[in-house]
Amino acid sequence: MKKKLKVIIFGIAVISASVLMLNKDLFLNHKNSDVDNMNISSEKTSKKNDEGIVLELSMDFDCAYSNANAMYEAADAVFIGKYLSDEKVEMIPKARPYTTSLFEVQKVLKNAVDAKLEKEVFVRYGGGTVSLSEYMKGRDQVDYQKMGINNLSESQLKKSKVQFNSKNTNDSELSQNPVRVLFVNYEPEKNDFIAICDYNGMISYDNQSKKAFDTNSNSLKSYTFIK
Repeated sequence: MKKKLKVIIFGIAVISASVLMLNKDLFLNHKNSDVDNMNISSEKTSKKNDEGIVLELSMDFDCAYSNANAMYEAADAVFIGKYLSDEKVEMIPKARPYTTSLFEVQKVLKNAVDAKLEKEVFVRYGGGTVSLSEYMKGRDQVDYQKMGINNLSESQLKKSKVQFNSKNTNDSELSQNPVRVLFVNYEPEKNDFIAICDYNGMISYDNQSKKAFDTNSNSLKSYTFIK
């Protein structure tokens, strides 16, 4: 299952579009057991808006699981849940942000590891928005030059944003359809749930038809593990 990670940089100053050609190495620190490989897939030039400029970078990486059935088999736990809110965004140094969202657990479909699936649980997945200065923490001047931001002031860095979007399917946004089938792995030390393949591991669900989104056909589909 190919997924695309889009990175958008919002700035208040003109940043060189050469970032699109040179910063591939800044994203290769991401390591995840559900990701097979990565590569830069497409580039867009900078565009001015009222706030400054927007730079977009698309990155493809292969999800190790080709469909929802494969994710079901691989996941520690699977449940139908309702999205309630975003709780926090954390930046993994020299990698990318992760968003933690709160979900109401409506029905448990699988719990292979005796995870604590209480009434409400937090689920973490790749993506989110952080300040450019936070994103650049731990990087050296070479990275600043590759990003084309070595001439920005500290104030400008703080006002600039980096937004990672891990959604690349035609599935609806969480805010549009909050009811989801979530395929998660479990970290018992933190009672932490991590979505498999980021947004692709949180497929929309229709309570009436009991069907869930299929990323390959871009339509609702019946699954045997949903009863």
